[in-house]
Formats: sequence, structure tokens, C-alpha cells
Amino acid sequence: FFIMYPRVTDRGITHEHRHSEIVRHYLKTWFAIDLLSVIPFDLVSLLSDTETGATMKAVKIIRLLRLLKLARVLRASRVIRRVEVSSSISYGRLDLFKFFAYLLMITHWLANLWALTLVLVEEGDNVPRWIDGIDAMEQKLVNKTKNTPWKLYLTCLYFTSYTITSVGYGDIGPANIVETIVATFMIVVSGISWAIVLGQVCGIVANMNPYEQNFRRTMDELNVMMHDRVMPRPLRLRLRSFFLSNKRA
Repeated sequence: FFIMYPRVTDRGITHEHRHSEIVRHYLKTWFAIDLLSVIPFDLVSLLSDTETGATMKAVKIIRLLRLLKLARVLRASRVIRRVEVSSSISYGRLDLFKFFAYLLMITHWLANLWALTLVLVEEGDNVPRWIDGIDAMEQKLVNKTKNTPWKLYLTCLYFTSYTITSVGYGDIGPANIVETIVATFMIVVSGISWAIVLGQVCGIVANMNPYEQNFRRTMDELNVMMHDRVMPRPLRLRLRSFFLSNKRA
């Protein structure tokens, strides 16, 4: 309610300092998300007295609203802006770090989403689940994957990683309609994210050394010119040697 925001005017962009306008702008933008993200949904589920199936399903859906807290990550641009001001890192390296951070964040979110399918479809629902195949291989183990949080997270992270990178080993897959819907959503999101990140990273890496790019362009133009002029081979070697020596100097 007290943070100024940029506003476009006839004279350019200025920061709104009037408190009434700041409150009005906040109520129209981030207020609803911030309000829902601070509601203690765990407490709401504990206050639920009935244990019927319909009530428990409703409580699970309500608890999913906690994911709205992730929308606050959209404000990460402020953090990136502070890094730009406080450091002298090149924009190429900064963008490279930013895209890798986005990829790790998306991988983490999708891994938690895949683990969430075990909450939406419980063991007592008499419906096959993706964890059943792993559970069958761990019959002699005391600490099974489905009962160990860190093992469950690593398994979900493994599934998400090869889904994003399109490797697809196939040892883990959806076993019911809920998991099929979630897996389809993950494939679409991971495919788009991987394509965007891979394209941006390749472009950034290719342009991180502009001097090398200019030199290679000059050498390509030199080779084309010598071919068009039908220059003798000794002269071509001398010209290439001159440009290479000039680069090292």
C-alpha cells in the first residue's frame, strides 16, 4: 500500500507518489493474490471436523490455492534490476544465469506438481498410481520412496528432468486419469520452456565474444573476395597469415 509504481504520462514515465493512487493500483493488481497467499489453508483443513471423502477432496483443492504464492516470483524483475545496478557483470552472462535459474525453478515446480498427484489420488482410492511400480521394487526396503520425502522429491525431480530434456526413459509414467492430465500439462510446459531456454542460451553463447564474431565474418568476406578475384594460392596464404597475425597482435 506504500510502494510507488511507474506510471506513463505525457512527459514520460514517472513514479506515482500519491497514496490514494498507490492503494487503488495495488487493489487492482497484486492485492487478491497476496491476500489468498497468506490465508492459512492448513489451519482450515485442521478445522474441518468431517472425514468424508467429498470433504477431504474439497480440503485438498483448497490447499492447492497455496500455490498462488508462486505468483510472487513474477516480482523477481526487481531483484534482477538490483543486480544490474550493484554489479558490473555483462548482460550476456546475466541473461545466461537468469535463464538457467528459470529452468531450475520450472523443474522444481513441476517436480512438486508430479508429487502432488499422490495427494490428489490416495492409496485408499483403489486406483493405480505411478508410485506403485517403484513400491513393488522396494518391498524389502524399510524406508520406501512413498514414505520418505527426500527420496520422493528426487524421484519426481528425475521424472521432471527427463521430461523437460525430452529424454523419456519411460520407467515412470501416469497410471490414472489425474496423472495423465498432469503429465500432459507438464509435457506442454516443459517442451515450451526447454525450447525457449535452449534457443536463448545458444544465442547468448554465440554472441558472448563479439570480437571473435567480427573476425570470423571478416575472414569469410576475405575468402569470398579472393575466390572472386581468382588470386593465386601463395597470395591467399599470405593474406590469411596477415589477418591471423594481426588478430594475435
